Amino acid sequence: ERRADLVLAADVVYGNDPGKWKALISTLRGLVGGHTMAILANMQRYPLSHPLSEAAFLEKELASAGLEARRLPQEALHPDARGNGGANSCAIFLCR
Repeated sequence: ERRADLVLAADVVYGNDPGKWKALISTLRGLVGGHTMAILANMQRYPLSHPLSEAAFLEKELASAGLEARRLPQEALHPDARGNGGANSCAIFLCR
């Protein structure tokens, strides 16, 4: 079975329904494997300490799904997207 080389998802985590977020992780798990790189970019709508923080959810659930995931440091982003790393900041995850 051939898998994609790259999966790119931008602003696909929204709303406040963790059930839909888990479906996204399940879909990613089905698409990513071996040499496939997934890049997820998302505007954070909640602070990192909030129970519905998209970035905190992604960090936890990507690891739980067996995906190797790293979040790009805020300093790697364009200054307009950095924010403070919390709400209204861009979060970019690289996954395998």
